[in-house]
Amino acid sequence: MTINVMNKNGIRYGSFDIHGIQGNFPNQAIISTNLNHIKYADQSDFDFQTKILEIVSFFPSKLRFDSVYRKKKIKEFSKIIQENPDKLCLLAVRGVRGNFKMTKEINEFFIQFQIECGFKIIKAFFQYERNALENLEHYRSMIPNGCSFVAVLDENLKHQTFRSLYENCYNKGDEIICFLGRKPSRQKSKNIKNKLNFNFILRREDDKILRLISFAPKSNAGIASSYVYQLFGIDVYSFMTRLGSENVPQFKLMALNGFRYELLLPTTSLICVLTGKNLYQSSKWFESEMEKSSLPVSVHTIIELNNNFKDFQEKHTREELEEIVGNRFYRFSP
Repeated sequence: MTINVMNKNGIRYGSFDIHGIQGNFPNQAIISTNLNHIKYADQSDFDFQTKILEIVSFFPSKLRFDSVYRKKKIKEFSKIIQENPDKLCLLAVRGVRGNFKMTKEINEFFIQFQIECGFKIIKAFFQYERNALENLEHYRSMIPNGCSFVAVLDENLKHQTFRSLYENCYNKGDEIICFLGRKPSRQKSKNIKNKLNFNFILRREDDKILRLISFAPKSNAGIASSYVYQLFGIDVYSFMTRLGSENVPQFKLMALNGFRYELLLPTTSLICVLTGKNLYQSSKWFESEMEKSSLPVSVHTIIELNNNFKDFQEKHTREELEEIVGNRFYRFSP
């Protein structure tokens, strides 16, 4: 395991070698839904320019209580892992930022589920202060030899618990630590309980651990949220996904252009990475042929971000990034 971390112009960047898989950061990760997009586009060998894949469990309660469904998902997730040997595959559980709470019992279930699926990187989720460090050691004891343990910290944890969990992971030499994709508290917000936690991450700018934020919202006030989290010292970002039709009305489609999301119009000059044609025209084609108008826009966003993140520290300074993101979030004190 190797994590190389550097800083230039106030931007954290680096490279990793984990389980024999090498990659660079900052980086926009993909989720299993993105793999389905590529299948629809008949481009199974498409390169998203990332080495990190999160496989999403959409119905975690059903996974626990329906044995037939669970066996089906073990088979499905195992196949995805086997078909992506060039990627670090991690589990993502939809709903953990909302009503689905990861108690000790549920964490134990999901650790065993990940083992049965064949994940080499196994997550445990931390949303509660009570017995957090004790539970952390218990979860570690469940991880088989040859696998890595990853803690997923809720950014809204009380600061002392958050800090203790993070430092434990770092001191134990964990390769990756994850977060739940909470929005940073605004300066004047009444809900300021995650301010200290984000500030803590920011100050540890040289930590040799890969920091991944899962299920982040795609944008904050029109700016891609990945850039916002980049300001706070996060290395890798994955977007939250939704269930339902991918056929979004054309007048509602937003496409990432540089740092900002803009309404996709016939006059938009962006090029689709799937078809090589105008992105708007490609979206119209997917709308009529497959009822998936948003598909080329979603793929475009991943590629746009990963292209922008290449040599990001050479192209931008922290001050420039702060100016781009704007004064929507509290300013940090080193």
